[in-house]
Amino acid sequence: MVRLNKNWRSHIARSTVFLAIGGMLAANSAVAAELEEIVVTAQKRSERLQDVPISVSVLTSDAIVGRSLSDLSSLATQVVGVSSVGSDQGGSNADFYIRGIGQNDFIDTNDPGVGVYIDGVFIARTAGGLLDLTDLDRVEVLRGPQGTLFGKNTIGGAISVFTKKPDFKYEGDAFVRAGERGRFDAGVTVNLPVIDNTFALRINAITKNQDGFGRSLETGQHYSGEGKDIFKISALWLPTDKVEVNLSSDYTHVDQPIRMSLVLNLNPNTFITQPQNQWAVANGVTPYDARWVSPNLYTNYSVFNPGDHEEIYGTNLTVGWQIADSLQLKSITAYRESRVETGLAFSAAPSGIGDQPVHEADDQMSQEFILNGKSFDNRLNWVTGLYYLRENIYSDIYLPLSFAANPDGFDTDTTNKGGNTSYAAYGQGTYHLTDKLGLVLGARESYERKDDTLTVFANKFDAFLLPATPLEHSWDSFTYRAGLQYQISPDVLAYTSISTGFKSGGFNGRAQSTAFIAFNPERATTYEAGVKSELLDHRLRLNAAAYLTNYDDIQTTLNVNDPVTGVVTNVVANPADARIKGLELDSSFLITDYLRLDVGATSTTDHYTKIVNGAQVSLSDHLPQVPSWTANVGLQLDLPAPTPVAADGLFTARIDESHKASYYDGSPNTQFNFEPRVDVVNARLSYGPRSERWTVAAYARNLLNHGYLAYHEDLFAFLYSIGTPAPPREFGGEIYYRW
Repeated sequence: MVRLNKNWRSHIARSTVFLAIGGMLAANSAVAAELEEIVVTAQKRSERLQDVPISVSVLTSDAIVGRSLSDLSSLATQVVGVSSVGSDQGGSNADFYIRGIGQNDFIDTNDPGVGVYIDGVFIARTAGGLLDLTDLDRVEVLRGPQGTLFGKNTIGGAISVFTKKPDFKYEGDAFVRAGERGRFDAGVTVNLPVIDNTFALRINAITKNQDGFGRSLETGQHYSGEGKDIFKISALWLPTDKVEVNLSSDYTHVDQPIRMSLVLNLNPNTFITQPQNQWAVANGVTPYDARWVSPNLYTNYSVFNPGDHEEIYGTNLTVGWQIADSLQLKSITAYRESRVETGLAFSAAPSGIGDQPVHEADDQMSQEFILNGKSFDNRLNWVTGLYYLRENIYSDIYLPLSFAANPDGFDTDTTNKGGNTSYAAYGQGTYHLTDKLGLVLGARESYERKDDTLTVFANKFDAFLLPATPLEHSWDSFTYRAGLQYQISPDVLAYTSISTGFKSGGFNGRAQSTAFIAFNPERATTYEAGVKSELLDHRLRLNAAAYLTNYDDIQTTLNVNDPVTGVVTNVVANPADARIKGLELDSSFLITDYLRLDVGATSTTDHYTKIVNGAQVSLSDHLPQVPSWTANVGLQLDLPAPTPVAADGLFTARIDESHKASYYDGSPNTQFNFEPRVDVVNARLSYGPRSERWTVAAYARNLLNHGYLAYHEDLFAFLYSIGTPAPPREFGGEIYYRW
C-alpha cells in the first residue's frame, strides 16, 4: 500500500501555507488570468497536454529560461518521478531513471532504460544524451513504458526535447551569464526569413565555461568543470502549402576536466590491495590505504585527469506532407555520431589503482515514417509507422589494478566493437465510442540484431585474456497499449491503461573469458489510472496518476569471480523480477495575476518478487533510484514595478525546492551505495519590461549549499566504495536581450 509519510505531509502542509498566502493576495487581484495552454506530441500528433491519456510533464521555453535551467539533468529538480544520475564517466553522459527504471552504466554494450529524443530522433547511447537546454521550444517527459509509439529502451519513459524551428520573422536574442568559480556563458540566436513564407534559417551558438568545484590536494588540478561550445543551424522550406521541410545540424565540442571522484571507504583485504601494498612496502612506495580516503566532498588526492574531450554531431531531415485534410505523412531521417575521450579517477589518490581512461566512438543512422489520420467521421484518430536504426559502436576501457611501477601487477585493456540493427512497425488509435468515451489500442512489433567483438589484453602480462571473440544475438518483442478515456467535463479527463515496454538485451562487455555471453531484454507492464483537470476558470491545473508496474528480467550488474582468471569482474545478468507502485501529483495554480504555485509529488513503494538462485540481490533489497517519496515545490511572484528604465517593468521572483527521500544507487543495497535525503533549493530574481525585450537576473543554484553525492558505486569487494559529488552552491547573474 502506498502511504504518505511524515516528510511528504510536511511538504503538503507547507504548500497549504503557500496556498493560504496566495489566497490572501488573490483577494487584492482584480482579474485572474489563465494558465497557458500547452501543446504536446506525446502520441505523435499535436494535442493539448490535458487531452493526452498519459502521465506527461512539460517544461516550456519560458520555464527553462525563467528558472535558469542548464541541461537535462535539471529535470530531476523540476519534474516529478525523474532522477538524473551523476554517471561515473563523461560529462555528457545521460543516465536517467523514471518511476524507478533506468540505467547507470555508460558502457556501449548496455542500453538506456529511459529514451532521450531530440526533435523526434532517438539518441541510442548515453554518451551525448545530456543535452543542453538552449533555444528550446519545450521538453516533454513521458512516464511509464512507451513501447508502442516510441519503441525499445523507453521501458521507464521517454524524454523528448524539441528545439525551436525557424519562422518568417527577423528576430533573435543574446545572453551573457557570469557566476561563481569563473562561470561565463554566452549565446546568440538569429532567425532569418530569407524568402518570405518560403525559406527561413535559424542559427544558434553558445559557449559555456566554468572552473571545476573539485580539487586535488596533490596537484591542485580541478575537477567537474565545464567547457562546451555548441552550434546549431536549422532551415525551414515550404515548397508548397502542403509540404514542410526542416533540415537541422548541431555540433557540440566539449573540453573540460573529468568529473570529481571520491573514495569513501577503502578495503585493505582484497585480492588487489593486499598484494599491491605488499609490493609497495617492499619497494619504498606509499601503500594504498586509509590515508587516501577523500577528506571531504570536494577534495581528493588524485593525480589522474585525462580531461573530458567530446565531439558530438547530428543532422536531421524532417519532411511533412499534408496529403489530405485528415491525412499527414512525416519522414524523419537522421544521423548522429559521438567521439568521447574521458575517464574517472576511481582511486582518488596517487596510486592510480582503478583510474579508468575511456574512449568511445559511436554513430547511428535512423529512418522513421509516420502516417497520421482520422477516419469514420473523425471518430478514430490513428497513427502508424515504420522505424529503422543502425548503430556502430566502439569502446576501449583501460583498467589498471596495480601500481604503475609494479611490473608484476594486473591490468586490462578491454575493447568492444560491434553494431546494432533495429526494425519496427507500429500503430495506435483512439476511437471515440461516444462523445465522451474513447478506446485506445496500439501495438508494436520490434526486431533487433546485435553483434560485438570483445578483446581483453593484459598489458603487463603481454597476453590476451580473451582474444578477439565475436558474438551475435537477436531478439524480437511485441509491445502493446490498451486504455479507456472518459471526458467527465470539458476540463476534466479520466483515463485508465495498460502499457508495455522493453529494454534491449546485450552482451557482457567487461567479461574476461567465457563470461562473454548475452543477457536478455528487460520487460515492464504498467497498469495506470489517472485524471487530468483544469479548474477555477483554468487557473488550477491538477493532474494525478496511480500506477503498478511489473518489472521482469531486470538487468543487474553483479560482481562475480571470472571462471578462468579468478578475478572479480562485473557481469550483467537477469536475476530478478520486481513490482513498483506509485502515486503522482503534478499541478500548477495561478493564484492571482501575479502569483503562481507549482507542486509535484510522488509516493513510491517497490520490492523484488523473484530472485534467481545464486544472485547477490535479496528480496529485502530496494531497486536503485527509488526514493519512497519526492516533492518539487515552486513559487513565483510577478510584481509590476515601473521604473525610469522600464515604464512597464516587472520584477519576477521564483524559488524552487526539490526534495528526495533516501535511496540506494545499486542492488544489492549496501551502506556504500546509500544516499540520505536530498534537498536542493534554487532561486531567481529578474527585472525587465513586460515585452521581455531585455531582462537582467540573479540566480542561485543549490541556495542552501546542500552537499550530497550524485552517484555512488559499491566496489568494496574489489578495492573501495566511490562517489561523485553534486555541485555546491552557485550564485550568478544573467542578461538577456531580444530583438
